[in-house]
Parts: sequence; structure tokens; C-alpha cells
Amino acid sequence: MTMRLNACDIYRLEKACKMYQEQTGSEYMWDQYENLIEKIHYYKEEYCPDQTCEVMNS
Repeated sequence: MTMRLNACDIYRLEKACKMYQEQTGSEYMWDQYENLIEKIHYYKEEYCPDQTCEVMNS
């Protein structure tokens, strides 16, 4: 069984990372969240390019 994240999972991960990134007082952690957000973005482009998430549209 292969497990992949769908477009809604990706959206939620990206949104959570951005929220925590804005809450951190640490420049180091801000950079770590920025790296995660970039990786999530690349994953979305590679594995979910044509998928949309209903949560994003509401």
C-alpha cells in the first residue's frame, strides 16, 4: 500500500506551518518552517498538480 498526501492534506500542512512560523520568536525556527513550506510546495507541484481542495475554496 502506498501512502500519499492529497491536496487537502498539503493545504493543511502548509497553512499550519505558516501559522506556527508567524508565532515563533526564533529566527532559526522561522527559517526551519520556511524550509518546510518550500518542501511542501514542491511536493504539491510534483504529486498533486491538478488537484484542488474544497477547504481552500471556502
